[in-house]
Amino acid sequence: MRDDLYNEIAKVAYDLHEKRGRKHGHDMEDWLEAERIVLTRYEKGPEKARSKRSSRDTTKKKKK
Repeated sequence: MRDDLYNEIAKVAYDLHEKRGRKHGHDMEDWLEAERIVLTRYEKGPEKARSKRSSRDTTKKKKK
C-alpha cells in the first residue's frame, strides 16, 4: 500500500475512533470503515479524492 494511502486511511480511522468517543476495542471496525471511505473516494478518481480533502481543509480554516 502506498504511504499516502495508508496515512489517509489511518487519519480517517482515527477520526472515526474519536467520533466513537475514543472507546477501545473497535480498531478493526474503524480501520475497515476508513478503508471503505478512502477507497470509495479514489474509485471516483484521484481528483475527487483530492478535492474532498482540500474542501475539508478549507472548511476547517473558515471555522477558525
